[in-house]
Parts: sequence; structure tokens; C-alpha cells
Amino acid sequence: MIALAAPISNILAQGTTVATKCNGTGKTCGGVALFGVILMFGILAGGVFLLLQSNFGVLQGYLIAATAFWASWLVLSIIWFSGVPGIPLNRLQVFKKGIPTSTPRFYGPQGRQPIWLPLTAAESATVANSPDFIPAAGTQRPSDKDAIKSAETAAADEIAQRYATELGTDKAKVTVPGTVLIDQTATSIIRSGGGASSIRYIKFTTKAATPGATATPDETALIKQVKPESFVFKLDKGTLAWPTYVALPLMFLLFTSHLFGLMWVEKRNRRVAVTARQRDRETASV
Repeated sequence: MIALAAPISNILAQGTTVATKCNGTGKTCGGVALFGVILMFGILAGGVFLLLQSNFGVLQGYLIAATAFWASWLVLSIIWFSGVPGIPLNRLQVFKKGIPTSTPRFYGPQGRQPIWLPLTAAESATVANSPDFIPAAGTQRPSDKDAIKSAETAAADEIAQRYATELGTDKAKVTVPGTVLIDQTATSIIRSGGGASSIRYIKFTTKAATPGATATPDETALIKQVKPESFVFKLDKGTLAWPTYVALPLMFLLFTSHLFGLMWVEKRNRRVAVTARQRDRETASV
């Protein structure tokens, strides 16, 4: 046991190191992740199967364990698909706050994350001056606010690079916010539909910052050269939800197939038991 504990401790220690280097996500990946999945399945599912097969036989024990196993994954798939919404309790005097959302949608297996991208030259000629842009100020949708905030973060680097090129200076000297500000009142959007995350395009309008008391002469001179410009970014929705869309019907299929298999075995065993009882009665009457 001591000889086995040392290698497992080394693997777990390596897993901690790998988790910090897995594409910068902090998630465990590679061989350590595969070992963890196999170990978890072997301990949890394997132990349950050994107990069941000793009482019901190999086939029926497997079907019972598999039906329960895939049922749990079906529930997880439903949670990945729908999320766990918050529960408002504000109408009750005892509670001043509601139960917050504990699990967002598509929190299970994930594809490519959605990102905001600058327009190409061809897109800019048709979209930048589109009359479909509407002011974003005053929107009450939490999803809109989150989308605008994430777009601002993604746009900061592109805007800084553009100004640095136009002003002929080092990109490190141009910061957003800092040297350049985004005029929050002038932000406008184009929606792609009525869904919760319906923003398709966002247009930011920049303005020069106000030089602070500690600003150097070079910073002040650079800020004075900043002229208002418009920057349009589009949403690449990515493939975040596709693994969930695949998992939901797959888990349903695996659950139902094992459930019907279990029902068939139960029916067969009942028929065999009835036949055996009839044979025993016939033998006893003789």
C-alpha cells in the first residue's frame, strides 16, 4: 500500500502543476486528466457494479448500474442546456434577496468561446454606417451589459493599436482607458434577433482623455492629438454550446437504451421464474 501511495501522490502533484499550464485555463488536461477520469469511473461505477452483479448477475447488474449512471449524466446535460436559474424570493418579507443563479448555461463541455472581432475592410464599408445601429445607453438587459463590457475589453487592444499607428508612436504609450476613452453615451448596437444574447455588432466612439495633474508633457501632447473615431466590432459566436447540444440527445439515447434493456431482462427473468414455478407445481402434483 505504501509503495502504491507514492506514485499516486506524484501523479496528483503533477496534476496540480499541469492544471496551471493547460492553455492558461487552469484546468487539468492531457494524461493526468485521462487518469483522473479512469480512476473516478473505476472507483465509483466499478464498485457499484461489483455489488450489483453479485446479487443480480453480470448482465442485469450492468444494466442497473448503467441506467443509473446515464440517468445522472442526462440530468447533468439538462442542467448544462438550461442552467440553474435564480429563484426570486423578494415577495416574502423574510427574505430580502433571491437565490442567485448557481450554474450558467453551457457550463459543461465547451467548444470555442465567443469573441469580439474588428470588421474586415469589406464589412466596414457596409456595416459601419448602417442605419440599424441603435443607442445602447439605457438598456436594462443584463446580457446586453455583459456583452458591451466584454466587447470593451476586447476592443481596447485594437483601439490602442490603431491610434498608435495613426499617431506614429509606441503602442505602450496608448492605453484604453487612459490616453483614449470610450464615450459610453455614444455606444450603439445592432441586434441579430430577440434572444437573450442578441447583440451582433457594437460601435464604440472614442474621445480624448483629460490630462491629469501628474501627466507628463509627452502624455499631454499625445492626448491632444487624439481625435474622436468610431470602431465597430462583430460577435463571433463560436461553438460554445455545440458539445452540450451533442451531449443532451446522446445521454438521452444511452439512458433510454439501457432502461429498455433492463426492462427486457426483467421481463425475461419474470417469465423464466413463472415457468420454473409451473414446473415445480407439476412436479409436486406428480
